[in-house]
Amino acid sequence: MAVIILSENYASSTWCLEELVKIVECMKGGLKVLPIFYHVDPSHVRHQKETFAVAFDEHGKRLQENPEKVQIWRTALREVTNLSGKTLMNGPEAEFIRKIVDWIFIELKDKCSTVYGDGFVGIDSCVEEMISCLDMNSNDVRFIGICGESGMDKTTLARLVFEQIHNQFEACSILENVEEVSKAHGLETLQEQLLCDISKGALRVRDVNNGIQVIRNVLQNKKVLIVVDDVFEKKQLEALVGKRDWYGPKSRIIVITKDIHSSESNEIQTVYKANGLNDDEALQLFSYNAFHKAHRENDLLYLGNDFVTYAQGIPLVLKILGSHLCKRTKEEWESAWNQLKAIPNENILEKLQIAYNGLEELEKKLFLDIACFFKGED
Repeated sequence: MAVIILSENYASSTWCLEELVKIVECMKGGLKVLPIFYHVDPSHVRHQKETFAVAFDEHGKRLQENPEKVQIWRTALREVTNLSGKTLMNGPEAEFIRKIVDWIFIELKDKCSTVYGDGFVGIDSCVEEMISCLDMNSNDVRFIGICGESGMDKTTLARLVFEQIHNQFEACSILENVEEVSKAHGLETLQEQLLCDISKGALRVRDVNNGIQVIRNVLQNKKVLIVVDDVFEKKQLEALVGKRDWYGPKSRIIVITKDIHSSESNEIQTVYKANGLNDDEALQLFSYNAFHKAHRENDLLYLGNDFVTYAQGIPLVLKILGSHLCKRTKEEWESAWNQLKAIPNENILEKLQIAYNGLEELEKKLFLDIACFFKGED
Protein backbone atom coordinates (compact mmCIF):
# COMPACT_ATOMS: atom_id res chain seq x y z
CA MET A 1 0.00 0.00 0.00
CA ALA A 2 1.31 3.45 -0.94
CA VAL A 3 -0.34 6.60 0.41
CA ILE A 4 0.62 9.74 -1.53
CA ILE A 5 0.04 13.11 0.17
CA LEU A 6 -0.47 15.60 -2.67
CA SER A 7 -0.02 19.05 -1.10
CA GLU A 8 0.39 22.46 -2.78
CA ASN A 9 4.17 22.19 -3.14
CA TYR A 10 4.34 18.46 -3.93
CA ALA A 11 5.39 18.94 -7.58
CA SER A 12 8.22 21.31 -6.63
CA SER A 13 10.14 18.38 -5.11
CA THR A 14 12.06 16.29 -7.64
CA TRP A 15 12.54 13.67 -4.91
CA CYS A 16 8.74 13.32 -4.55
CA LEU A 17 8.30 13.11 -8.31
CA GLU A 18 10.96 10.41 -8.65
CA GLU A 19 9.28 8.46 -5.86
CA LEU A 20 5.95 8.91 -7.63
CA VAL A 21 7.38 7.37 -10.82
CA LYS A 22 8.56 4.36 -8.80
CA ILE A 23 5.14 3.98 -7.18
CA VAL A 24 3.48 3.99 -10.60
CA GLU A 25 5.89 1.23 -11.71
CA CYS A 26 4.97 -0.83 -8.64
CA MET A 27 1.26 -0.38 -9.35
CA LYS A 28 1.72 -2.71 -12.31
CA GLY A 29 2.83 -5.40 -9.85
CA GLY A 30 -0.29 -5.04 -7.72
CA LEU A 31 0.64 -2.20 -5.35
CA LYS A 32 -2.49 -0.45 -4.04
CA VAL A 33 -2.26 3.36 -4.16
CA LEU A 34 -4.30 5.96 -2.30
CA PRO A 35 -3.81 9.61 -3.38
CA ILE A 36 -4.73 12.18 -0.72
CA PHE A 37 -5.44 15.72 -1.91
CA TYR A 38 -4.29 17.79 1.04
CA HIS A 39 -5.72 21.32 0.77
CA VAL A 40 -5.53 21.18 -3.02
CA ASP A 41 -8.21 20.88 -5.66
CA PRO A 42 -7.91 17.41 -7.30
CA SER A 43 -8.57 18.97 -10.74
CA HIS A 44 -5.61 21.34 -10.26
CA VAL A 45 -3.37 18.33 -9.60
CA ARG A 46 -4.83 16.24 -12.43
CA HIS A 47 -4.55 19.01 -15.04
CA GLN A 48 -1.41 20.47 -13.43
CA LYS A 49 -2.70 23.97 -12.79
CA GLU A 50 -1.89 26.66 -10.18
CA THR A 51 1.19 25.69 -8.07
CA PHE A 52 1.61 22.47 -10.07
CA ALA A 53 1.84 24.45 -13.32
CA VAL A 54 4.45 26.75 -11.79
CA ALA A 55 6.50 23.82 -10.50
CA PHE A 56 6.56 22.05 -13.86
CA ASP A 57 7.49 25.28 -15.65
CA GLU A 58 10.50 25.56 -13.34
CA HIS A 59 11.45 21.92 -13.97
CA GLY A 60 11.14 22.50 -17.72
CA LYS A 61 13.53 25.47 -17.62
CA ARG A 62 16.02 23.66 -15.45
CA LEU A 63 15.94 20.44 -17.48
CA GLN A 64 15.83 21.87 -21.01
CA GLU A 65 18.29 19.21 -22.15
CA ASN A 66 16.20 16.41 -20.68
CA PRO A 67 12.51 17.18 -21.38
CA GLU A 68 11.68 13.46 -21.34
CA LYS A 69 12.18 13.34 -17.56
CA VAL A 70 9.70 16.17 -16.99
CA GLN A 71 7.19 14.41 -19.24
CA ILE A 72 7.63 11.17 -17.25
CA TRP A 73 6.85 13.11 -14.04
CA ARG A 74 3.77 14.69 -15.63
CA THR A 75 2.47 11.32 -16.84
CA ALA A 76 3.02 9.66 -13.44
CA LEU A 77 1.17 12.47 -11.65
CA ARG A 78 -1.73 12.28 -14.10
CA GLU A 79 -1.95 8.49 -13.75
CA VAL A 80 -2.07 8.63 -9.95
CA THR A 81 -4.62 11.42 -9.80
CA ASN A 82 -6.98 9.41 -12.01
CA LEU A 83 -7.26 6.92 -9.14
CA SER A 84 -10.00 7.17 -6.54
CA GLY A 85 -8.60 9.22 -3.65
CA LYS A 86 -9.49 11.22 -0.54
CA THR A 87 -9.69 15.01 -0.28
CA LEU A 88 -9.15 17.19 2.80
CA MET A 89 -9.98 20.87 2.30
CA ASN A 90 -11.25 21.68 5.77
CA GLY A 91 -12.53 19.92 8.89
CA PRO A 92 -10.72 18.08 11.72
CA GLU A 93 -7.60 16.28 10.50
CA ALA A 94 -7.73 13.65 13.26
CA GLU A 95 -11.10 12.39 12.05
CA PHE A 96 -9.86 12.43 8.45
CA ILE A 97 -6.84 10.32 9.44
CA ARG A 98 -9.05 7.82 11.26
CA LYS A 99 -11.14 7.36 8.12
CA ILE A 100 -8.00 6.81 6.04
CA VAL A 101 -6.70 4.23 8.51
CA ASP A 102 -10.05 2.40 8.43
CA TRP A 103 -10.00 2.43 4.63
CA ILE A 104 -6.44 1.04 4.50
CA PHE A 105 -7.32 -1.64 7.05
CA ILE A 106 -10.31 -2.82 5.00
CA GLU A 107 -8.31 -2.80 1.74
CA LEU A 108 -5.45 -4.81 3.20
CA LYS A 109 -7.73 -7.18 5.09
CA ASP A 110 -9.52 -8.00 1.84
CA LYS A 111 -6.16 -8.90 0.28
CA CYS A 112 -5.33 -11.37 3.08
CA SER A 113 -5.57 -14.98 1.99
CA THR A 114 -6.19 -18.12 3.97
CA VAL A 115 -3.65 -19.92 1.77
CA TYR A 116 -0.30 -19.58 3.53
CA GLY A 117 2.05 -20.91 0.88
CA ASP A 118 4.32 -23.88 0.49
CA GLY A 119 5.62 -23.92 4.07
CA PHE A 120 2.17 -24.16 5.65
CA VAL A 121 0.65 -27.27 4.13
CA GLY A 122 -2.54 -28.36 5.88
CA ILE A 123 -2.61 -25.34 8.19
CA ASP A 124 -5.71 -23.63 6.71
CA SER A 125 -8.27 -25.89 8.37
CA CYS A 126 -6.33 -25.79 11.67
CA VAL A 127 -6.44 -21.99 11.72
CA GLU A 128 -10.19 -22.07 11.05
CA GLU A 129 -10.74 -24.60 13.85
CA MET A 130 -8.68 -22.55 16.29
CA ILE A 131 -10.56 -19.33 15.48
CA SER A 132 -13.80 -21.25 15.94
CA CYS A 133 -12.60 -22.36 19.39
CA LEU A 134 -11.80 -18.73 20.26
CA ASP A 135 -15.44 -17.77 19.47
CA MET A 136 -14.61 -14.15 18.68
CA ASN A 137 -18.25 -13.03 19.02
CA SER A 138 -18.46 -14.09 22.64
CA ASN A 139 -18.11 -11.34 25.28
CA ASP A 140 -16.48 -13.58 27.88
CA VAL A 141 -12.73 -13.96 28.54
CA ARG A 142 -11.39 -17.18 27.01
CA PHE A 143 -8.30 -19.27 27.73
CA ILE A 144 -7.55 -21.74 24.92
CA GLY A 145 -4.87 -24.44 25.11
CA ILE A 146 -2.93 -25.86 22.14
CA CYS A 147 -1.22 -29.13 23.02
CA GLY A 148 0.71 -31.79 21.14
CA GLU A 149 4.15 -33.32 20.88
CA SER A 150 7.22 -31.47 19.62
CA GLY A 151 7.34 -30.72 15.91
CA MET A 152 3.58 -30.40 15.41
CA ASP A 153 3.78 -26.72 14.37
CA LYS A 154 1.83 -25.57 17.44
CA THR A 155 3.72 -22.26 17.55
CA THR A 156 3.24 -21.71 13.81
CA LEU A 157 -0.49 -22.31 14.18
CA ALA A 158 -0.75 -19.84 17.07
CA ARG A 159 1.23 -17.20 15.16
CA LEU A 160 -1.00 -17.48 12.08
CA VAL A 161 -4.12 -17.19 14.24
CA PHE A 162 -2.52 -14.21 16.01
CA GLU A 163 -1.84 -12.49 12.67
CA GLN A 164 -5.45 -12.95 11.58
CA ILE A 165 -7.15 -11.60 14.70
CA HIS A 166 -4.70 -9.31 16.55
CA ASN A 167 -6.15 -6.13 15.03
CA GLN A 168 -9.41 -6.77 16.91
CA PHE A 169 -7.74 -6.14 20.30
CA GLU A 170 -6.55 -3.10 22.24
CA ALA A 171 -3.19 -4.70 22.99
CA CYS A 172 -1.37 -7.94 22.09
CA SER A 173 1.69 -9.93 23.12
CA ILE A 174 3.46 -13.17 22.14
CA LEU A 175 5.72 -14.69 24.80
CA GLU A 176 7.92 -17.29 23.10
CA ASN A 177 9.95 -20.11 24.66
CA VAL A 178 8.54 -19.56 28.16
CA GLU A 179 10.20 -22.64 29.66
CA GLU A 180 13.61 -21.85 28.22
CA VAL A 181 13.57 -18.11 29.00
CA SER A 182 12.24 -18.57 32.53
CA LYS A 183 15.02 -21.05 33.33
CA ALA A 184 17.73 -18.85 31.85
CA HIS A 185 16.55 -15.41 32.96
CA GLY A 186 13.65 -15.88 35.37
CA LEU A 187 9.93 -15.31 34.99
CA GLU A 188 10.45 -11.62 35.78
CA THR A 189 11.99 -11.14 32.32
CA LEU A 190 8.85 -12.51 30.65
CA GLN A 191 6.62 -10.44 32.93
CA GLU A 192 8.48 -7.28 31.88
CA GLN A 193 8.20 -8.24 28.19
CA LEU A 194 4.44 -8.73 28.56
CA LEU A 195 4.08 -5.38 30.34
CA CYS A 196 6.11 -3.65 27.64
CA ASP A 197 3.91 -5.12 24.88
CA ILE A 198 0.63 -4.31 26.61
CA SER A 199 1.46 -0.85 28.00
CA LYS A 200 3.80 0.23 25.14
CA GLY A 201 6.39 1.30 27.69
CA ALA A 202 9.15 -0.25 29.81
CA LEU A 203 7.95 -1.33 33.27
CA ARG A 204 10.23 -2.97 35.82
CA VAL A 205 9.19 -5.59 38.38
CA ARG A 206 10.98 -6.37 41.65
CA ASP A 207 10.10 -10.05 41.78
CA VAL A 208 7.52 -12.51 40.42
CA ASN A 209 4.85 -11.61 42.98
CA ASN A 210 5.27 -7.91 42.31
CA GLY A 211 5.10 -8.68 38.58
CA ILE A 212 1.78 -10.50 39.03
CA GLN A 213 0.29 -7.46 40.76
CA VAL A 214 1.59 -5.01 38.13
CA ILE A 215 0.35 -7.17 35.24
CA ARG A 216 -3.09 -7.48 36.85
CA ASN A 217 -3.32 -3.71 37.28
CA VAL A 218 -2.21 -3.01 33.69
CA LEU A 219 -4.56 -5.61 32.15
CA GLN A 220 -7.65 -4.53 34.09
CA ASN A 221 -10.55 -3.84 31.70
CA LYS A 222 -8.33 -4.12 28.60
CA LYS A 223 -9.39 -6.27 25.65
CA VAL A 224 -6.14 -8.15 24.97
CA LEU A 225 -4.76 -11.07 22.98
CA ILE A 226 -1.85 -12.95 24.58
CA VAL A 227 -0.02 -16.05 23.32
CA VAL A 228 2.24 -17.90 25.77
CA ASP A 229 4.43 -20.45 24.02
CA ASP A 230 6.06 -23.58 25.48
CA VAL A 231 4.49 -23.49 28.94
CA PHE A 232 5.72 -26.34 31.12
CA GLU A 233 4.41 -25.60 34.62
CA LYS A 234 1.24 -24.20 36.14
CA LYS A 235 3.23 -21.54 38.04
CA GLN A 236 4.37 -20.06 34.71
CA LEU A 237 0.75 -19.51 33.68
CA GLU A 238 -0.12 -18.03 37.07
CA ALA A 239 2.80 -15.58 36.89
CA LEU A 240 2.16 -14.45 33.31
CA VAL A 241 -1.53 -14.60 32.46
CA GLY A 242 -3.21 -15.26 35.80
CA LYS A 243 -6.98 -15.58 35.88
CA ARG A 244 -9.93 -14.61 33.72
CA ASP A 245 -11.00 -11.82 36.09
CA TRP A 246 -7.76 -9.95 35.24
CA TYR A 247 -9.04 -9.06 31.77
CA GLY A 248 -11.57 -6.93 29.98
CA PRO A 249 -14.44 -8.52 28.01
CA LYS A 250 -13.59 -10.43 24.81
CA SER A 251 -9.94 -10.98 25.79
CA ARG A 252 -8.34 -14.17 24.45
CA ILE A 253 -5.38 -16.07 25.95
CA ILE A 254 -3.72 -18.86 23.91
CA VAL A 255 -1.52 -21.30 25.84
CA ILE A 256 0.88 -23.59 23.92
CA THR A 257 2.19 -26.66 25.75
CA LYS A 258 3.44 -30.17 24.99
CA ASP A 259 1.41 -31.68 27.83
CA ILE A 260 -1.75 -29.90 28.93
CA HIS A 261 -1.75 -31.83 32.22
CA SER A 262 1.66 -30.60 33.38
CA SER A 263 0.50 -26.99 33.05
CA GLU A 264 -3.17 -27.67 33.75
CA SER A 265 -5.13 -24.62 34.80
CA ASN A 266 -8.79 -24.23 35.74
CA GLU A 267 -8.76 -21.11 33.53
CA ILE A 268 -8.27 -23.10 30.30
CA GLN A 269 -11.76 -23.82 28.99
CA THR A 270 -10.96 -25.44 25.62
CA VAL A 271 -8.00 -27.55 24.47
CA TYR A 272 -7.07 -27.85 20.80
CA LYS A 273 -5.04 -30.99 20.03
CA ALA A 274 -2.44 -30.45 17.28
CA ASN A 275 -2.40 -33.63 15.21
CA GLY A 276 -0.11 -34.75 12.43
CA LEU A 277 -0.73 -34.22 8.72
CA ASN A 278 -2.71 -36.71 6.69
CA ASP A 279 -0.91 -38.73 3.99
CA ASP A 280 -1.57 -36.30 1.13
CA GLU A 281 -0.57 -33.24 3.18
CA ALA A 282 2.55 -34.99 4.49
CA LEU A 283 3.63 -35.93 0.97
CA GLN A 284 3.06 -32.36 -0.24
CA LEU A 285 5.09 -30.81 2.61
CA PHE A 286 7.93 -33.31 2.16
CA SER A 287 7.99 -32.68 -1.61
CA TYR A 288 8.12 -28.90 -1.20
CA ASN A 289 11.18 -29.25 1.01
CA ALA A 290 12.88 -32.01 -0.98
CA PHE A 291 12.14 -30.79 -4.51
CA HIS A 292 10.78 -27.24 -4.03
CA LYS A 293 7.56 -28.33 -5.72
CA ALA A 294 4.41 -30.24 -4.82
CA HIS A 295 5.32 -33.53 -6.52
CA ARG A 296 8.18 -36.03 -6.40
CA GLU A 297 10.86 -36.85 -8.93
CA ASN A 298 9.98 -40.14 -10.67
CA ASP A 299 13.22 -41.94 -9.86
CA LEU A 300 12.81 -41.12 -6.16
CA LEU A 301 9.11 -41.91 -6.00
CA TYR A 302 9.33 -45.07 -3.90
CA LEU A 303 11.84 -43.60 -1.47
CA GLY A 304 9.77 -40.44 -1.05
CA ASN A 305 6.81 -42.55 0.05
CA ASP A 306 9.00 -44.39 2.55
CA PHE A 307 10.25 -41.16 4.15
CA VAL A 308 6.74 -39.73 4.34
CA THR A 309 5.37 -42.87 5.99
CA TYR A 310 8.25 -42.88 8.43
CA ALA A 311 7.69 -39.26 9.50
CA GLN A 312 4.22 -40.21 10.80
CA GLY A 313 2.73 -36.87 9.74
CA ILE A 314 4.96 -34.77 12.03
CA PRO A 315 5.60 -31.48 10.15
CA LEU A 316 9.02 -30.79 11.69
CA VAL A 317 10.32 -34.25 10.76
CA LEU A 318 8.98 -33.91 7.20
CA LYS A 319 10.67 -30.51 6.80
CA ILE A 320 13.99 -31.68 8.24
CA LEU A 321 14.14 -34.87 6.18
CA GLY A 322 13.00 -33.10 2.99
CA SER A 323 15.54 -30.30 3.40
CA HIS A 324 18.32 -32.78 4.18
CA LEU A 325 17.62 -34.75 0.99
CA CYS A 326 17.21 -31.72 -1.28
CA LYS A 327 19.61 -31.85 -4.27
CA ARG A 328 21.05 -35.19 -3.08
CA THR A 329 21.69 -38.14 -5.37
CA LYS A 330 19.61 -41.31 -5.45
CA GLU A 331 22.47 -43.14 -3.69
CA GLU A 332 22.45 -40.57 -0.87
CA TRP A 333 18.68 -40.96 -0.49
CA GLU A 334 19.11 -44.73 -0.18
CA SER A 335 21.90 -44.30 2.38
CA ALA A 336 19.77 -41.94 4.50
CA TRP A 337 16.85 -44.37 4.32
CA ASN A 338 19.03 -47.29 5.49
CA GLN A 339 20.09 -45.22 8.50
CA LEU A 340 16.49 -44.31 9.34
CA LYS A 341 15.32 -47.93 9.25
CA ALA A 342 17.69 -48.74 12.10
CA ILE A 343 16.23 -46.10 14.41
CA PRO A 344 13.13 -46.71 16.62
CA ASN A 345 10.08 -44.84 15.36
CA GLU A 346 9.32 -43.10 18.64
CA ASN A 347 12.68 -41.33 18.87
CA ILE A 348 12.18 -38.11 16.92
CA LEU A 349 15.46 -36.60 18.07
CA GLU A 350 17.37 -39.48 16.53
CA LYS A 351 15.43 -38.99 13.30
CA LEU A 352 16.56 -35.39 13.20
CA GLN A 353 20.14 -36.48 13.97
CA ILE A 354 20.35 -37.82 10.39
CA ALA A 355 20.39 -34.26 9.03
CA TYR A 356 23.12 -33.34 11.51
CA ASN A 357 25.24 -36.34 10.51
CA GLY A 358 25.11 -35.16 6.90
CA LEU A 359 26.99 -31.95 7.76
CA GLU A 360 30.72 -31.46 7.26
CA GLU A 361 32.85 -31.27 10.42
CA LEU A 362 33.12 -27.47 10.33
CA GLU A 363 29.36 -27.19 9.74
CA LYS A 364 28.75 -29.42 12.77
CA LYS A 365 30.85 -27.12 14.93
CA LEU A 366 29.01 -24.07 13.61
CA PHE A 367 25.68 -25.79 14.27
CA LEU A 368 26.63 -26.58 17.87
CA ASP A 369 27.89 -23.04 18.48
CA ILE A 370 24.62 -21.56 17.23
CA ALA A 371 22.51 -24.09 19.16
CA CYS A 372 24.33 -23.71 22.47
CA PHE A 373 26.08 -20.37 22.79
CA PHE A 374 23.32 -18.11 21.46
CA LYS A 375 20.49 -19.66 23.50
CA GLY A 376 18.28 -17.02 25.05
CA GLU A 377 19.85 -14.14 23.13
CA ASP A 378 17.76 -11.78 21.01
